[in-house]
Amino acid sequence: MSPQLTPRPPDDQIRAILGWRAFRWAVDHLPTGVSIDDVRFVDLISVTQEDVDRWVERHGFAATSVRDDRYDGVEGLYLLPEEGGWVVFYSERGQRNFAHHFVTRAEARRWVVDYLYDSARTSLNHRWWHAHPDARPASIGNMP
Repeated sequence: MSPQLTPRPPDDQIRAILGWRAFRWAVDHLPTGVSIDDVRFVDLISVTQEDVDRWVERHGFAATSVRDDRYDGVEGLYLLPEEGGWVVFYSERGQRNFAHHFVTRAEARRWVVDYLYDSARTSLNHRWWHAHPDARPASIGNMP
């Protein structure tokens, strides 16, 4: 059974989701005596994908999480206009990976929000970290 936690403010939750740092954010904000093993995504995140999408529509993405101003070859997730539409891709070593094309920016933005939200859901499911110990941040120590 998960402990009862007071959710962090919605803006904090959204920034953690959009910043690719939901797991580290969660670990840093757990109350004393509560382990990441004791909680699940729903214990920590109360915002919906729609909440995140509306927030991004108003505030935009942080350049540190989604690069949407230009392609400069830096490793990261991009959302850019291309050939009369929009493209979303991850760039690594100057190569585009998993490119998706959209007609409107709103569709592309929603895809990115869904992707980041699902990534947060995966990383905040502690079973994932047990199955992928090499990806676990050193700051959380060893897990059984």
